[in-house]
Amino acid sequence: MNALNERRAELEAAGVPAGTAEQVAKLDPSYAALDIVDIATDSEQGVDRVAEIYFALVGKLEMRWFGDQINALSTNTHWQGLARNALRDDLARQTRLLTASVIRLSPDGIDATEMLAAWEASNHAPLSRLREMVADLKTGPALDLAMLSVAMRELRSLT
Repeated sequence: MNALNERRAELEAAGVPAGTAEQVAKLDPSYAALDIVDIATDSEQGVDRVAEIYFALVGKLEMRWFGDQINALSTNTHWQGLARNALRDDLARQTRLLTASVIRLSPDGIDATEMLAAWEASNHAPLSRLREMVADLKTGPALDLAMLSVAMRELRSLT
């Protein structure tokens, strides 16, 4: 809920009317709901548990930050636009795959926190590399397609 409120506040600060900001802020979670229901069905887990894992991963792996960086990419050509869209699709796909990966690792986990802890423990080295890379990207120059492509590859190493 915090992310929803933050997004709504960002939109309102940019001059978007409150009602419109509320509707737009709800789009990302609505899109995620489709993936969450699919994962829950495939894994025979409850939607609430899958949603908890999904959004915890979004926070832990800074997926919103990745998405913001992808959306900020300059697209001066048709091909750059296609590449940016491909990165968006990759990010959504990775979020789905990572969520399913957490569930597969401990399908009988008592709660989402335990399941995430087990997954993090089994992925300590690649998680460390990803976190170092994100820290470098945040302090470096403006991001470009090549930099974000490499970061996405690091995310893929977690599945």
